[in-house]
Amino acid sequence: MIQETVLSNDKLIASIEDQELGQKILDFEKNVNAKIKESYKEIEQNTNKIAKDSAKSITDLNLPTKIDKLDANIAGISVSTQNLQGRIDLLEGNLNDKFKDSNEKLNSEFIKLGKAINDKTDQVVNAVNTLEKKIIKFENSLNNKFTITWVLVVIVFLATLIF
Repeated sequence: MIQETVLSNDKLIASIEDQELGQKILDFEKNVNAKIKESYKEIEQNTNKIAKDSAKSITDLNLPTKIDKLDANIAGISVSTQNLQGRIDLLEGNLNDKFKDSNEKLNSEFIKLGKAINDKTDQVVNAVNTLEKKIIKFENSLNNKFTITWVLVVIVFLATLIF
């Protein structure tokens, strides 16, 4: 029974390890970083395109109007970049908080699991000890009955010899 409990505990630990939570978190983080880099490249490409278009428009007639438009575009890009940076900072903070919370929850669950395993192991040991005591008591009872039976057999034998 103890071996079954140990085997069950080993299977449970293997099941938890098979979930590869750490690797899943790292994969998620890599995925988010890749998407951020991709978005940044798109913004960079858009910025380069706007810069080229702006340079061409300067050479065109009506320069003051074109310069005003360029200024508005650059301001929008700057605001978008600042907004994106703020969102990236928030995302990073949220991810760090979630990773910390996940780690704390996992540690708590591992501690609970360890306590549960220890409790079950103690229960099994107590059950084995109780069973062992009952077997010894039963064995003593059988020995007493065996002795009484032989004493009676000897008395009957002696009684038959005497009478």
